Amino acid sequence: MNGESMPDNDDRVKLLRSAFLIAALIDAGMVVVMLAPILGGLLWGVYSISPLYNFALALGAALMLGWTLLLVWARREPAARRGVAPLTVVVIGGILGATVYLVTSGMAPWWLIAPSWVIQFGLSWLLLEGYARAARE
Repeated sequence: MNGESMPDNDDRVKLLRSAFLIAALIDAGMVVVMLAPILGGLLWGVYSISPLYNFALALGAALMLGWTLLLVWARREPAARRGVAPLTVVVIGGILGATVYLVTSGMAPWWLIAPSWVIQFGLSWLLLEGYARAARE
């Protein structure tokens, strides 16, 4: 049996289905934060500094919304669409890099960003473990 023909209620895809849901919910929350920059200030101490910054956030929010919908789509048939999981981990890695830059450049204290890192590593693990389980025959 290959991953594409695996029933979606099989135990091997339950973790992946859950990981896609969790990732979609986190992404949807980030869309809200990106469209209401005051929330980013409350979460990470990074406040909107210019109209150009708000424009960049709005562009990012559009991409984040698109990825959220991709995750919702992948959740519908997790075995067949499991390739979305490692791609999502690449995106998380880019976000992780951006937050490391945020801290190392002195724009935000590490202790405000650390909870995001925990979420990023945890979600990456869920996605990769779910992918590996779904790929098993």
